[in-house]
Amino acid sequence: MPDTTSSSTIKRSPSSRLLLILLGVVGVAYMVSLPWQRQQWEVTRKIREENALQEARIRALEKEHETVRTAESRLQTGGGDTSSRLDAIRIILSQGDSRRGGALLREIEKDAFEGSNPTGTAALASTLAGMYQDAGWVDRALINAQRALDRDPNSVEALLRIGVIEAQVGWQQECRAHIEMASKLAPQAAEPHIALALLYEQVGAYKQGEQELLAASKLRSNDEHILQLLFRNQMSQGQYDKALETAQQALKLFPTSLAFLGGRAEAMVEQALSIPGKPDKARFQEGMELVQQYIRLSPDNMNAHFLLGRIYQRLGDEESALREWEMVFASDQKTPTLAINLGRLLVRKGDRQRGQQMLEAGEKQRAEGTDYNRLLITAGMMRNDIDKQKEFARWCQERKRYSHALLGWNQVLKLKPDDAEAQREIAVCIERRGG
Repeated sequence: MPDTTSSSTIKRSPSSRLLLILLGVVGVAYMVSLPWQRQQWEVTRKIREENALQEARIRALEKEHETVRTAESRLQTGGGDTSSRLDAIRIILSQGDSRRGGALLREIEKDAFEGSNPTGTAALASTLAGMYQDAGWVDRALINAQRALDRDPNSVEALLRIGVIEAQVGWQQECRAHIEMASKLAPQAAEPHIALALLYEQVGAYKQGEQELLAASKLRSNDEHILQLLFRNQMSQGQYDKALETAQQALKLFPTSLAFLGGRAEAMVEQALSIPGKPDKARFQEGMELVQQYIRLSPDNMNAHFLLGRIYQRLGDEESALREWEMVFASDQKTPTLAINLGRLLVRKGDRQRGQQMLEAGEKQRAEGTDYNRLLITAGMMRNDIDKQKEFARWCQERKRYSHALLGWNQVLKLKPDDAEAQREIAVCIERRGG
């Protein structure tokens, strides 16, 4: 009898054939859907990363708010030693209240150095100098930096502290002398290179400044502050490829840093904008996604909205650009680049009167920045010229830059102790600044 079990004679039932067909359809559908699934996986991964960053940011803000409440309570009760009071003032300064923070520092300074029995140390003077810098009270910062150096002439910290402040106020010769002395005392320290970078950048020598920052980074690798300075330097040079690389390197080390998340977006956008001709839509889209991610994490950051407006403008979407820039201008009317860009766009859109007003305001702000740098450097180089000191002091005082005005007036009194104008205006500046 024939073998009825042979595979060659087996007949598949209709249900088996249907099952095979269904399996084939499912397999084809699965293969077709793989690209879509990969895209969804990537979207899910990005959402998880953003959620993690948001949660980390929320925790940091909650901790910051609690710290502020504790600091306020400590200052209101008037208790605590000098160290505790300084910690509380640091928190106030971190919130942007430089007027109150500076006035509180002045109280500590008077108690420690100006009373009938001064007990202030070099360390306290140096700390006050640094905190006055944070408050923007550069005149008091310089005085306390000199106090620290007088009490400890071979202190590398004191030499660096006064050198950095001198660079900020345009005292180039003194700055270089102090930094070179610090470098001899501590040849492996990164700080002298950072200070020299600041000095070079002040006179527009960004390439030399970059070399100093790279040297500092070798001596103190993976330092967040140095990487931020390096990124900013490279952006100022228009080296957007380098700046982007620096930001991406920093994000591997500091993945929740809003500064570097924003920096990466800024470098990507500036890189795309710097390419002439027809815009590369893929590159702009990538930049837009980074900027939008940054906005989601830091919605109040106006620089991100300004960048987004620049992308829209380059892509021809002037209505969206106008919306973003109007939002930024409502909260910041002192940035020349913003005023000029918005003014030009308004003129092009037909609002000539308002656009022209913004253009004029932006050009005036830009000219003021140029004038300030010129007067600062001139006053710093011609310290024995009373007329130059007065010109600088008057210019700063008219624009409510009272701390810098005090630098000029104090220098006038050193040259001419009985100068009536300087005596009068010093009192005015101190009162209007708050201390």
